[in-house]
Amino acid sequence: MAKKDRAACTLTTSVLPRSIRTGFSGSNSFIPVSNSYKWVYSTITVTSSVADIFTTSMTYVGTSTNLSATDKILWLGIKHTGTLDGSSKTSDGILIGLDNNNSLAYDSNDAMFIDSKDMYVSKFANTTVGDLTARSIAVLSHRPVNPLTIASGNVRINVAAIIQDVG
Repeated sequence: MAKKDRAACTLTTSVLPRSIRTGFSGSNSFIPVSNSYKWVYSTITVTSSVADIFTTSMTYVGTSTNLSATDKILWLGIKHTGTLDGSSKTSDGILIGLDNNNSLAYDSNDAMFIDSKDMYVSKFANTTVGDLTARSIAVLSHRPVNPLTIASGNVRINVAAIIQDVG
């Protein structure tokens, strides 16, 4: 992968109450340094069952090489489409786990939450393809809720990543 094939994201956020409002701005970029760093892009349907985001049946962009569970995720961008199938709207969110947590739950203290139409971008130190899991979750007042109280449905996400092919 050439350096020009880098990942880049610019962020601007407003924080604090209006009377003392301030902002943060910055970027999140990743510049590939090896031909073993490859792009993956996919549209994925996340269900209410915990499952891997990337599967070993997926291939790297422009190749026929399949991902391996031990390949390392270096940079990741996830866009919640706000839909369950590409057209039908949903207010459900998703939970993301980095430790192959098959019990990923609404009250997990190590889960990341992505609300409807939100975007998440991050770099990782040592997360593998087999570690990254997700599930859909019902949302009330922008917070995940107990699925025994409110059931969740499917959520469509777009995922882009730079992954190190260690295979």
